Amino acid sequence: MATTGKLSRLGNNFIQFQKFHNTTKYWTNSSNRKVLRHPERWRIVPSRGFRTKKSKIESLAEEAPQESQRFRSLVKPIGFTVMVCGCSFTGAMIWQYEGMRSYATKIKLGNDQSTNNLQFLKNFGFRQHISSMWNSLTEGEKMVWTITGVNIAVFLMWRLKNTSVNNALYRYFTCSPTSGHSVTSMLWSTLSHQSFVHLFANMYVFWSFSGVMLHLVNKEQMAAVLCSGGVISSLASFVHKIVIKGTMPSLGASGAICAMIGLVCMANPDSQLTIAFIGDILGFSFSAEKGLYGLMTFDALGLLLGWKVFDHAAHLGGVLFGIWYWKYGRDLIWNNRGKVMQMWHQLRGKQR
Repeated sequence: MATTGKLSRLGNNFIQFQKFHNTTKYWTNSSNRKVLRHPERWRIVPSRGFRTKKSKIESLAEEAPQESQRFRSLVKPIGFTVMVCGCSFTGAMIWQYEGMRSYATKIKLGNDQSTNNLQFLKNFGFRQHISSMWNSLTEGEKMVWTITGVNIAVFLMWRLKNTSVNNALYRYFTCSPTSGHSVTSMLWSTLSHQSFVHLFANMYVFWSFSGVMLHLVNKEQMAAVLCSGGVISSLASFVHKIVIKGTMPSLGASGAICAMIGLVCMANPDSQLTIAFIGDILGFSFSAEKGLYGLMTFDALGLLLGWKVFDHAAHLGGVLFGIWYWKYGRDLIWNNRGKVMQMWHQLRGKQR
């Protein structure tokens, strides 16, 4: 196999280093200078900067380890996905337990003096108004506002003209199987948007479905579904990029939102949906079931035809997870949370 190296100049020609086999002889270049060829060393050959054509056998021998190496690179993403999904649902169960424990403590005390004292301290007009607005929200709505705020904060960080910040955002908040990205970007990239249009579209859909989802599942379960759906969609994107040998990084909350869409549409297949702004003008609507199948068909076509605008693999991964969770995941995971809560209760100790 020919190996090309660094270009230099000899006489009037550009030259290139190339390895050769066990012979020692002299040869003459275009400037009539003799060059000694040493066994297993480097020889000098005229070049215009192109590589020597490889035989089919040499190409296959070189590509085989590269292909296996690319698929071995999925080991860490798969392990990270399993870890995040497990921690998300375990954390959600503990979160619900702590909420129940806190509520029971307040009932036991019979008053809520800490909240009253906090409200008394916030006696400034604007601050009191903001505090009253926040306290009027349900716990689920507070979580939705918090997720939206984090997405906006990351978007504003992309606006900063700082090289260190941009490098960190590229490494941790864009998702790609290439070596320049951290495996944790599979999660953090679901909070990242570079363009305002992308952010607005995703947050509009997120708010459109979050209220319905909070009526189907509690806030803890919703948070676990979003985290798990986000990393599963990133894993689907990884697999697709490795298969097609793509390196373009992805970012955005659409994978996690697609998990929400899959869950909501599967739970309410006969509900009517409209396309944002267009449906209001034309009065056009369709069932949630048809909308779900239409979304999956669109993304499947995008994969088959190689469309590059959206990360169709991530969308499909998120949708399929949302469908699976509503049909099977709740009974398999959430309805067995009693064991986790009991173990945490024993570790936590008795309530004071």
